[in-house]
Amino acid sequence: MIKFTSGKRKNKKFYSCPTSWGEITFKQWKDLNASDNELEMISILTGITSEAINLISEGSLLKLSLAIGFVAKPLQMENYAPPSEFNYKQNRKIPFVEDIREKNYGQKIFLQHLLIENEKDEAKIIEESVLIYAQPFIDNSEFNLDRVIELKNSLDNVFFVDSYSIAIDYANQLREIVETEAKQLNVQPTNEQKAAGVDMFLKFGVMNTVKALAENNVLNYEKVLRIEYNTVFIHLLMKKTEGIYQDNYRKILDQKHKRSRK
Repeated sequence: MIKFTSGKRKNKKFYSCPTSWGEITFKQWKDLNASDNELEMISILTGITSEAINLISEGSLLKLSLAIGFVAKPLQMENYAPPSEFNYKQNRKIPFVEDIREKNYGQKIFLQHLLIENEKDEAKIIEESVLIYAQPFIDNSEFNLDRVIELKNSLDNVFFVDSYSIAIDYANQLREIVETEAKQLNVQPTNEQKAAGVDMFLKFGVMNTVKALAENNVLNYEKVLRIEYNTVFIHLLMKKTEGIYQDNYRKILDQKHKRSRK
């Protein structure tokens, strides 16, 4: 961060300018993405109005141009790890969730939906990804999707690299969860089920699971979404195991019945 002044002696004002990605806010990052004009970028990063920029000396302007050169270089996010917490409005601390499996099933579903809709690009959904798990801490309440939407733009003053590194970590955690589900929860339909058209339900995605957990009662959907993900996973794993056991038991009885008829 560099310091400089603008204006004549009597009306001199003091400003600062970030010199790296780690010093800009989330709002500044969003505004930078919408601009390709150097003077406008200086205004975004310093808070100086376009009119006031004209009062800056050529030497100071050159210094500023060199200082913001970092925006032309690719952002190396691997250099930034998620913070244990971040400042949210008036220095309120919001913790980073190290294991999203300990949070609600609804939060996992919504994040998964966002990533699918945005072609697995974390940069497109930074704010939403962070807010999915920050909202319960902000409101001291249960997860509420409507509130996540209402809180949009409330992370503008959070450091961009903090927001982005958290969003990337949550996305990576989700990918591991989905891979685990594919390995441990996947159930191959029988030939009879395929013939009956079980593939028709694929378009409903995760709602098939929600419906099953809610015991086909739509009034229970909200309750299901509030269950901790770990609990849901264990339940589904037990259900799969029970299905395998029942299928094996049925085959044993069939074989026994066949032998008794001989």
